Amino acid sequence: DSEKNKYLNKTNDELSGIEKFKFYCDVYSAIAKKYGNFFEHYFKNIESIIQYVDSSKMDIVRQNYIQILLSQLSNYEIIGLYYYCLGSPLSNKLVGLIQQYNIFKDLRKDDLWEQDDIDEMWRLRCNNLGI
Repeated sequence: DSEKNKYLNKTNDELSGIEKFKFYCDVYSAIAKKYGNFFEHYFKNIESIIQYVDSSKMDIVRQNYIQILLSQLSNYEIIGLYYYCLGSPLSNKLVGLIQQYNIFKDLRKDDLWEQDDIDEMWRLRCNNLGI
Protein backbone atom coordinates (compact mmCIF):
# COMPACT_ATOMS: atom_id res chain seq x y z
CA ASP A 1 0.00 0.00 0.00
CA SER A 2 2.80 2.45 0.79
CA GLU A 3 4.28 1.63 -2.64
CA LYS A 4 1.09 2.84 -4.34
CA ASN A 5 0.90 5.96 -2.21
CA LYS A 6 4.36 7.20 -3.17
CA TYR A 7 3.04 7.79 -6.70
CA LEU A 8 -0.37 9.10 -5.70
CA ASN A 9 1.07 11.94 -3.64
CA LYS A 10 2.80 13.46 -6.67
CA THR A 11 1.42 14.88 -9.86
CA ASN A 12 2.68 13.44 -13.14
CA ASP A 13 4.90 16.49 -13.67
CA GLU A 14 6.58 15.98 -10.30
CA LEU A 15 7.67 12.42 -11.05
CA SER A 16 11.16 11.96 -12.44
CA GLY A 17 11.69 9.82 -15.52
CA ILE A 18 12.88 6.85 -13.49
CA GLU A 19 9.92 7.20 -11.09
CA LYS A 20 7.51 7.18 -14.03
CA PHE A 21 9.26 4.14 -15.46
CA LYS A 22 8.98 2.32 -12.11
CA PHE A 23 5.34 3.38 -11.90
CA TYR A 24 4.60 1.86 -15.33
CA CYS A 25 6.36 -1.34 -14.25
CA ASP A 26 4.38 -1.48 -11.00
CA VAL A 27 1.09 -0.90 -12.83
CA TYR A 28 1.93 -3.63 -15.36
CA SER A 29 2.90 -5.98 -12.54
CA ALA A 30 -0.40 -5.40 -10.73
CA ILE A 31 -2.40 -6.02 -13.91
CA ALA A 32 -0.33 -9.10 -14.82
CA LYS A 33 -0.87 -10.63 -11.37
CA LYS A 34 -4.61 -10.42 -11.80
CA TYR A 35 -5.06 -10.87 -15.58
CA GLY A 36 -1.74 -12.13 -16.96
CA ASN A 37 -3.11 -15.56 -17.72
CA PHE A 38 -5.38 -13.91 -20.30
CA PHE A 39 -2.70 -12.09 -22.31
CA GLU A 40 0.92 -12.98 -21.48
CA HIS A 41 0.86 -16.11 -23.66
CA TYR A 42 -0.24 -13.93 -26.58
CA PHE A 43 2.87 -11.74 -26.26
CA LYS A 44 5.10 -14.79 -25.80
CA ASN A 45 3.72 -16.13 -29.11
CA ILE A 46 4.59 -12.85 -30.82
CA GLU A 47 8.07 -13.09 -29.31
CA SER A 48 8.45 -16.65 -30.65
CA ILE A 49 7.43 -15.54 -34.14
CA ILE A 50 9.89 -12.64 -34.11
CA GLN A 51 12.67 -14.93 -32.84
CA TYR A 52 11.93 -17.41 -35.61
CA VAL A 53 11.97 -14.67 -38.25
CA ASP A 54 15.18 -13.28 -36.75
CA SER A 55 16.87 -16.65 -37.22
CA SER A 56 16.56 -16.30 -41.01
CA LYS A 57 19.85 -15.71 -42.79
CA MET A 58 18.37 -13.36 -45.40
CA ASP A 59 17.79 -9.73 -44.37
CA ILE A 60 15.06 -9.09 -46.92
CA VAL A 61 13.10 -12.13 -45.71
CA ARG A 62 13.35 -10.98 -42.10
CA GLN A 63 12.05 -7.49 -42.89
CA ASN A 64 9.22 -8.85 -45.04
CA TYR A 65 8.05 -11.29 -42.38
CA ILE A 66 8.24 -8.65 -39.66
CA GLN A 67 6.06 -6.40 -41.82
CA ILE A 68 3.59 -9.26 -42.37
CA LEU A 69 3.42 -9.84 -38.61
CA LEU A 70 2.90 -6.14 -37.90
CA SER A 71 0.18 -5.89 -40.52
CA GLN A 72 -1.77 -8.53 -38.56
CA LEU A 73 -1.70 -6.52 -35.32
CA SER A 74 -4.15 -3.77 -34.48
CA ASN A 75 -2.88 -0.53 -33.00
CA TYR A 76 -4.25 -1.64 -29.63
CA GLU A 77 -2.35 -4.93 -29.82
CA ILE A 78 0.85 -2.99 -30.56
CA ILE A 79 0.08 -0.72 -27.59
CA GLY A 80 -0.41 -3.82 -25.42
CA LEU A 81 2.91 -5.14 -26.71
CA TYR A 82 4.55 -1.81 -25.82
CA TYR A 83 3.30 -1.95 -22.23
CA TYR A 84 4.22 -5.63 -21.97
CA CYS A 85 7.77 -4.84 -23.12
CA LEU A 86 7.97 -1.85 -20.82
CA GLY A 87 6.75 -3.55 -17.67
CA SER A 88 7.22 -7.30 -17.85
CA PRO A 89 10.46 -8.94 -16.75
CA LEU A 90 9.46 -11.80 -19.09
CA SER A 91 10.00 -9.54 -22.11
CA ASN A 92 13.77 -8.97 -21.83
CA LYS A 93 14.65 -10.88 -25.03
CA LEU A 94 11.72 -9.37 -26.89
CA VAL A 95 12.78 -5.79 -26.10
CA GLY A 96 16.03 -6.30 -27.99
CA LEU A 97 14.20 -7.68 -31.02
CA ILE A 98 11.64 -4.87 -30.91
CA GLN A 99 14.51 -2.38 -30.89
CA GLN A 100 16.39 -4.21 -33.66
CA TYR A 101 13.39 -4.23 -36.00
CA ASN A 102 12.08 -0.81 -34.91
CA ILE A 103 8.64 -2.32 -34.35
CA PHE A 104 7.28 0.67 -32.45
CA LYS A 105 8.26 3.22 -35.11
CA ASP A 106 4.63 3.72 -36.21
CA LEU A 107 3.09 3.48 -32.75
CA ARG A 108 0.29 6.02 -32.43
CA LYS A 109 1.39 7.91 -29.34
CA ASP A 110 -1.95 9.65 -28.89
CA ASP A 111 -3.49 6.30 -27.88
CA LEU A 112 -1.02 5.78 -25.04
CA TRP A 113 -1.70 6.67 -21.46
CA GLU A 114 1.22 9.10 -21.23
CA GLN A 115 2.14 10.32 -24.72
CA ASP A 116 4.92 12.73 -23.75
CA ASP A 117 7.02 10.11 -22.00
CA ILE A 118 6.97 7.25 -24.50
CA ASP A 119 10.45 7.87 -25.90
CA GLU A 120 11.99 8.41 -22.48
CA MET A 121 10.31 5.32 -21.02
CA TRP A 122 11.50 3.17 -23.92
CA ARG A 123 15.03 4.58 -23.60
CA LEU A 124 15.05 3.80 -19.87
CA ARG A 125 13.85 0.23 -20.54
CA CYS A 126 16.52 -0.35 -23.18
CA ASN A 127 19.21 1.20 -20.99
CA ASN A 128 18.08 -1.02 -18.12
CA LEU A 129 18.82 -4.04 -20.34
CA GLY A 130 22.04 -2.62 -21.76
CA ILE A 131 20.60 -2.24 -25.26
